[in-house]
Amino acid sequence: MYIRMINQGKKKLFLMLTEITIKRTENVKYAFNKVVPAAALLVMLSLPVFINPGSLDLQICYFKSLTGYSCPTCGLSRSFHAVTQFHFAEAFSFHLMGPLLYLGFLCGFIKFAFESISGDEIKFRLNKGMKRILFSLFAVAWAGFWVVRFISEYNTI
Repeated sequence: MYIRMINQGKKKLFLMLTEITIKRTENVKYAFNKVVPAAALLVMLSLPVFINPGSLDLQICYFKSLTGYSCPTCGLSRSFHAVTQFHFAEAFSFHLMGPLLYLGFLCGFIKFAFESISGDEIKFRLNKGMKRILFSLFAVAWAGFWVVRFISEYNTI
C-alpha cells in the first residue's frame, strides 16, 4: 500500500507506510509455531479480566522496593486490568503506554490466531524510516512518562 505524500511538479514523492502480504503455507510446523505465541498472548490478555492486581498485596517490583520510586513498567498490570474493564481514563492514569501495549498484544493475538487456524502467513512491513520514527516516538513517550512520574513521586517525598 503506497501513500502519496507530496507532489512536487513532475517529481512525485512516495512513502511506503506499510506492505501487507498474505502467503498460503501448508507447513504444519509453521501453524504449530503460531499456536504457542497465540496461546501465550491469550493468557496474558485474559488474566487481567479475572485478577485485579490492585486488590493483591504483592510487592514484586524490585526497583520500587529498593528505591521507593516506580520503575518504567510499574502500573502496567493495573492498566491492563482497567482496559479489560473498559475504564480507559483509569488505564491511562496507571500507565500511559498500558492501553497501547494492550492493543498491540491484542493485534498480535489476532494475527497469530488467524495464522494458526488458516495456515496463511501475514506479514506487515514498515519501511526503515517509518519504523525508526514510530519506535523513537514510542520510546520517547515511554521515557517521558517515566521521568514525569519520577519527578512527581520525588516531589511528594
